[in-house]
Amino acid sequence: MAVRTVKTSALIPGMVIGRDILQSSGAYLLQEGTVLTLAVIRKLEKWGIEEVQIVEPNEEQKEVWEAKLRPEMELSHASTVNLMEQVLTNNESLEIEKIRDAVGEIMNQVGLGRDILLNLSHLKSYDNYLFAHSVNVCSLAMIIGEGMGMTPAELEKLGLAAILHDIGMLKVPVEIWKQQRGLTSEELKEIQRHPLYGHDFLTQSGGFSPDVIAGAVQHHERYDGSGYPHGLYGQEIHKYARIIAVADVYDACISPRPHREPMTPREALDNLMIFKEKYDPDVLYTFLSVMAVYPIGSLVQLNTGEIGKVVGIHKNQPFRPELRVYTDRQGKILEKPRRINLDDKNFLLIHIAKTLERAEIAAFLSKFGSGVSAWDI
Repeated sequence: MAVRTVKTSALIPGMVIGRDILQSSGAYLLQEGTVLTLAVIRKLEKWGIEEVQIVEPNEEQKEVWEAKLRPEMELSHASTVNLMEQVLTNNESLEIEKIRDAVGEIMNQVGLGRDILLNLSHLKSYDNYLFAHSVNVCSLAMIIGEGMGMTPAELEKLGLAAILHDIGMLKVPVEIWKQQRGLTSEELKEIQRHPLYGHDFLTQSGGFSPDVIAGAVQHHERYDGSGYPHGLYGQEIHKYARIIAVADVYDACISPRPHREPMTPREALDNLMIFKEKYDPDVLYTFLSVMAVYPIGSLVQLNTGEIGKVVGIHKNQPFRPELRVYTDRQGKILEKPRRINLDDKNFLLIHIAKTLERAEIAAFLSKFGSGVSAWDI
């Protein structure tokens, strides 16, 4: 029986305890196999239990869990984006504790449902792009940091740097960074000043460590020395900034913008690899291993002709992800999607034939009706 550790604050009813929970005296609090209810979760919080081990669900259970988790995480994501908009546009002061709370909430989400969180990165409207981008970059950066073995204390500082990385953009005239045409040379220079504006803002606030400030300010520096504002090279760039750089570019690529269509997750990864000399190889390798060959959210076609979406990945089997399959072999939409794990021995003869291109994705989504996105299915 496989188990994983989940923070108590991230538990939901229906999860099953995977290991006995004992008092310091050795007495039982909860036994392995206990099905969590809201009342039991409240007791765990009252007892001061910070994390528990839960049973890894099977494919059918995962669908049930994700159906419960997705709306909760979507609401939490939207609330965090709105909170950051309120905090970052408060001209009177920077409410540091609220920012720390936001980062803490994102850390909980990373621990609870990383795959769902990666899907949430596609949830953006242009009106709140800057703030949604900050939250998504924070999520991606902490997923990378976790993959690199960072401690919780390091992850918190990385998260603070990531969620604040674009704070200097608030000093750039809004008509520039919301521009729907190409930028003039003067407008581009103003955009490239935003890390310096951010440095001044964070330094004057007096509430952030030098590591957090460096991580935020240096996120446009590049490993080959081609970045800005100071042209730093390689290890001269703070570790946090090297992580945020990858998260920032990936999220920008998959984000819808007025002047271009969003890239697919696969295209965004390919874009990073085309310019791989610009990024710390250790960070890039970790991100690629986390995202796998077929990133979360990718729409793919199987060798059987069926079409599905990647909803889970296996670090040691990057070509064999978990899928939610939406069509039969003739391309007809199923009444109820089915979840399959290509790493399961029952699916050894099935493999991904290709990742859908943008036109193919549009044609597939049109079968569900107008206005449906890959996140909706």
